[in-house]
Amino acid sequence: MRKLTKGIVAGLVMAVLVVLAGCGSGGSGTAGLVENPQQTGNLHIAVKFPSRDGVTPQNLPLATDSVHITVKHQGSMVAEDCLARPAANGGPVTVTFTATGVPAGDNTVTANAYQSSDCTGTIVATCSAVVNVIAGQTNTVTLTAEPLVIRGEAYVSDGALYSAQEPMQVPGPITAMEMGTGDTVDVYTLWYDIDDNQMLPDDVTWSSTDDTVATVVADPLDPTIAEITGEFADTGSASCQITATATPAGQEVAPAQMGGSMPSPEVTIDVTVHARGDLEVIVE
Repeated sequence: MRKLTKGIVAGLVMAVLVVLAGCGSGGSGTAGLVENPQQTGNLHIAVKFPSRDGVTPQNLPLATDSVHITVKHQGSMVAEDCLARPAANGGPVTVTFTATGVPAGDNTVTANAYQSSDCTGTIVATCSAVVNVIAGQTNTVTLTAEPLVIRGEAYVSDGALYSAQEPMQVPGPITAMEMGTGDTVDVYTLWYDIDDNQMLPDDVTWSSTDDTVATVVADPLDPTIAEITGEFADTGSASCQITATATPAGQEVAPAQMGGSMPSPEVTIDVTVHARGDLEVIVE
């Protein structure tokens, strides 16, 4: 199989300024109870939403309409809030968690971005970091993450046998193909974030709904590429589906919150395999 080179968008980062101050009062937000309120601090978070008119890629995807912030201490939720986009031209949104305060010690701060305005639906970008809160001091940390893979497309590699005919060019992404028994077709996939910037998933797995009709084998060096082989040998034709499923980069640090879910981008190709007829030649 021919290995294809795909562009990778670099520098896709989401920056969230987290300032942890010493004990005090004021601000807003929701915080959970802590065992020792004497060893707590305030947590101030600012998120800057990019303008819809801005160029892409941005720190946050242009499509982001809300960011859900969670703070956990020793696995227990301390505080959370949903910050909504202020306007189409973006701008900063802030929240301060006070109440009984954020416990001193290690706290895990996670920011999940959504296309919806209420922090529900599919997470489109994420970041997470462990922040060591020291009572009576101000601590600053920047969280950095890349947008997640949201969708994909499949293409036939140049020169691949297609429709059991002569090699032909197939422009644009494919959703269906026809081939003969014993034919092979090389396909490759491209994956994108919510702003349609090309991304490279952590992994891509391939499957066939019926291996007796068509099988698929991923390239051992590049799982975004695979070879499909027609296996059907009876008369007539048979069909199955070939599916490529991407593991979005960064999903291991983005637990679903407030009804949100991790993306499960897939590319499905409907494959029809035609049995080859026998040819008998008699010479007298």
